[in-house]
Amino acid sequence: MKTVRSAIIAAVVLISGVASAAQAPAAAPWEEQMRSMLYLIMNLSSINVINGINLTRDQALALRELAKKVEAVSPPAPDLRASLRPDLGEVRDTYVELRGTLLAGKEVGDGMEKRIMLARSVEAAVIRLAADGAQPSDKGCLRCHGAPEAADVRGLANTKAALEKDLAPRPEGKEAFVSHETGLIGYQGLALLAILTPQVDAILTPEQRVAFESFACCLVPPKSMTDPIRIGQAASGEKEIGILRWVRGVPEDRWPASKAWALDLWKAGLTIKSPGLTEAEKAKACDRISKIYDETRALSDVDFELDKTRLADQLHEVTAPTQTKSDGLRKFSAAMFLIGNGTVEAYDRLIERLDATTKQAAK
Repeated sequence: MKTVRSAIIAAVVLISGVASAAQAPAAAPWEEQMRSMLYLIMNLSSINVINGINLTRDQALALRELAKKVEAVSPPAPDLRASLRPDLGEVRDTYVELRGTLLAGKEVGDGMEKRIMLARSVEAAVIRLAADGAQPSDKGCLRCHGAPEAADVRGLANTKAALEKDLAPRPEGKEAFVSHETGLIGYQGLALLAILTPQVDAILTPEQRVAFESFACCLVPPKSMTDPIRIGQAASGEKEIGILRWVRGVPEDRWPASKAWALDLWKAGLTIKSPGLTEAEKAKACDRISKIYDETRALSDVDFELDKTRLADQLHEVTAPTQTKSDGLRKFSAAMFLIGNGTVEAYDRLIERLDATTKQAAK
């Protein structure tokens, strides 16, 4: 009886498994999965810009009309509900949740920020795996990001192993910049965006233009993009100074091990921030950080208080380098973030909030 019962249970389990497998949707083509990730990163960055540079209602209306023109000639946005490989699916879901928060004009809490950082580390790990499958003869995203191995990179050990993979040389700088944007809005969209760039620049105030001199993609919004501290007059902040105070506080006998641990942490962080960095580039950055740490520990208490901002600036520059753009590139960057990357909805929601604020003030 037990044998028959066991056989029946096994058959039910097997049939259920087959049914579940049949119902599970197939993952989208790899290039579409990559495009979804790129779209979300660029779209989130655009929303952060639109929310962060204190646009007036008239400015938002004017920029929305230009964004509609670019959207009309661009390929459709990727389907953000499509089936992705499991690790990227979780990343996508986290980014989509963040997108809803930003579109609503709400603040990103500490808990969400930590989940975003974790999602970004998983995404960076998959990107490094994907580089192994790239073929120079491929086009589009597949040129640099071929289909990766099937290994799921969720979990600390798997993510760490993927992030430590070496990358072959890939396009960088202007070539990579254009490739990414073309992959999102197509050649027609890119051409129209370039044509409309002077109009975007004319809509902005001088203070708003300055924000684009060094702005790069960001998932979590800066506190204020138009704050002089944010746009370069003082690059360092309490975070960097806090790190330097920790460096000074480690006892001498524990410093070698603590320094090695800290540099390994920086190396991992650099990889997550920029998955395409070579080992040589990361080693160079860590060498600079090491020298900053050594100088920090050598100073007297008085000299450290006098020099802490300079040292924090140097640390910030290594870990988040500021590349001041030429005037032409600044203008194009502003146009890319403000009227590309599916920005129409961001303007719709911003205008709704501005109108609600005006009505509330009138009461």
